Amino acid sequence: MGLLDNQTPQAYYNGSDHGGYQFTSLTDIINQFIVVYVGEGKIISKVKRTDVAFHAQRALAELSFDTFKSCKAQEITVPASLQMILPQDYVNYTKISWVDSAGIKHPLYPTNRTSNPSSTPLQDSAGDYTLVATGTLVDTDATIVLDAEYSNIKVGMVVSGPNIVFGSTVLATSNSSSITTIEISNDATYSGAETLTFTNTDGSLILEE
Repeated sequence: MGLLDNQTPQAYYNGSDHGGYQFTSLTDIINQFIVVYVGEGKIISKVKRTDVAFHAQRALAELSFDTFKSCKAQEITVPASLQMILPQDYVNYTKISWVDSAGIKHPLYPTNRTSNPSSTPLQDSAGDYTLVATGTLVDTDATIVLDAEYSNIKVGMVVSGPNIVFGSTVLATSNSSSITTIEISNDATYSGAETLTFTNTDGSLILEE
């Protein structure tokens, strides 16, 4: 299969000119119309180029949708770049969907039909706006090893717990082997595992990473 310029789909996708394969561009059509029909002693004595461009674009749209209307479907695997080359004969789209691992198709809606939340606060499994972690404390030591990796814990956060000095803050964080280790501003007063709560110093909600 190929278009009128004998370019095959394989050559189109492997090439670098995606969409510039038309014989005559709309710009050339507008220029030729103005040269032939606009001017003193011609059919149109005076007209703005923007008006000619508007009617040319409308004519092309009507021709594409009414005369050559054709709906095709294509399924592709989106790469890590989240970008794709438009099909060789693409004019416009009617629907875009994504398929999950169970084979169920989910429509993707235009942004004017979706919401755009201003923030996404962190919530636990119960829906509470808290960031808690289980840490292993060592008496008179400021280093605490947590039970998992917590990317939302940042330097400067307030950390509290039954055996943490009130007002202690996080001085440093490190992640290794899916485990987060923190250093706090005051030594712990107990050795053992303990549930710790982390909050922002200004009282704002912690946003998801």
